[in-house]
Amino acid sequence: MLDAWPDRGDSFLKVRNAQYKDFVETFSSLSIPLICVCGNHDVGQSPTNQSVKHYRSQFGDDWFSFVCDGVFFIVINSQYYEDPQFVPELAKQQEQWLDEQLEIASSKKFKHSLLFQHIPWFLDHPEEEKVFTTFLSLYERKC
Repeated sequence: MLDAWPDRGDSFLKVRNAQYKDFVETFSSLSIPLICVCGNHDVGQSPTNQSVKHYRSQFGDDWFSFVCDGVFFIVINSQYYEDPQFVPELAKQQEQWLDEQLEIASSKKFKHSLLFQHIPWFLDHPEEEKVFTTFLSLYERKC
């Protein structure tokens, strides 16, 4: 949502604050809900408790689910899979929550289930090597 990275010093903070003000002004008049998906420019490539707290104070939860018109939507913070070193507890909480949401999604109660995230699991096929724009699968991380 914002282009300036978090936690990069005062000059970035000034830019972020201006971008946030523009964001709020631009989208405050929408007549439909706005769903924000957290990414590296929101909490950093390696999120910290402080950057996540700041994101949540401005945009709301960084992982959540909802149902709209019979479709189950799941939104995750994929930065926790990219680099959880500074937020291992948050990453663990999200992963446990995601497991619960996937159970709900598999209940066949919904027309469709959709997962939104900033970093994709893969670009072309699940077995591909990690590149900057993807991250290792949960299976690979657990092995």
